[in-house]
Amino acid sequence: MTRSEILDGNIGIYTITSIGYFGSILILVGIFLVVLFCLLMLTTYLSAQRIADSKTRVIDEIIEAIGNVQNGNLDMLLNINTRDEFHFLYLNNFGNT
Repeated sequence: MTRSEILDGNIGIYTITSIGYFGSILILVGIFLVVLFCLLMLTTYLSAQRIADSKTRVIDEIIEAIGNVQNGNLDMLLNINTRDEFHFLYLNNFGNT
């Protein structure tokens, strides 16, 4: 319990918890929120990077296959097994081989 006096000691105010305690809690909550925000940003970045890498890998394979065909290698096999839109296009154009 804390006693604070105002008006030159004529009035005393009793508080159970000092204001400094609430300031400490606010600082801790603020630090927690900043750390949480940083973790969410990192998770979002890594997820987006993983998705982008998987998409560009398939596009790179398609470009490589087109280059081989342009150079006369007509025996080039392209296997797309990604279960996404590239796989759908592959199955629609080249069948289930």
